[in-house]
Amino acid sequence: MKRTFFNLILLFILTSILLEPLSVSAQEAPLSIPQSLEESKELGEKSLKTIPQLLQNGWQEGFRILKNWWDNYISVWLGVFWSKAKNPFLKEVERRKSSIQEESETKIFQSFSEKKSTWERLRELLK
Repeated sequence: MKRTFFNLILLFILTSILLEPLSVSAQEAPLSIPQSLEESKELGEKSLKTIPQLLQNGWQEGFRILKNWWDNYISVWLGVFWSKAKNPFLKEVERRKSSIQEESETKIFQSFSEKKSTWERLRELLK
């Protein structure tokens, strides 16, 4: 139910963003069919001047909506998720840290106790 409601709201937002340029251009003077070549040329030039501005306004509005959505919902959800996942993750890191340190110290000690070159010791540590 929540997912369907969310999808409907998202669909409404996307259609309003995509249809906004059409509503802005419809509020201007109604277009008529050009009667001559000059009128066609003027209509084409006017269209070419207004289309980039309409697209820019649509993209800016869409970006603003997505940024607000990210700030208000996604970043909050990620913060809650991270705060819940951080403690078990850090406990596991601390638990494994001591065993890894002991293991690395024994490897280092063994490599120094044996009479090997520095290059051979480094290769063994990296295995």
